[in-house]
Amino acid sequence: MAYCLCASADLWVAARCTTDDPNLSLLSALNRVDQGEIVVDTIAPLARPTPAAAAVRWRATYLTGREQECLTLLVEGLGRAAVAHRLRVSPTTLRSHLQGLMTKLGVHSRLEAAALAMRYSLLENGSRALAGSGPKGEKPC
Repeated sequence: MAYCLCASADLWVAARCTTDDPNLSLLSALNRVDQGEIVVDTIAPLARPTPAAAAVRWRATYLTGREQECLTLLVEGLGRAAVAHRLRVSPTTLRSHLQGLMTKLGVHSRLEAAALAMRYSLLENGSRALAGSGPKGEKPC
């Protein structure tokens, strides 16, 4: 009985799907999964920014240049000491920059700020966290 159901489902899908049908890619993915392959397709970006994205981008326009530098280094995975060293500022000055950027972005932690920057592409240069991207002696947070 199960074989008959599967066979009739295959026939129905084959009859319904044409080469330009979006369901064909679903059928292809299902066949690949059935063969043991792991299939992960990315979701296409939204054509229009959501209101939340627009609000985050608007808040990010108020970041100072130094706050943007701090955010870039946070996204790269640097900790407080490494960021302060890279920017050549004292830990107290860095704390002020970090507090300013977190307040302006409406977040409560450095991790949340970095995640927000990545999620909404707030950094102009598209900086991404790369393992071991910093100079020697700089430890990730």
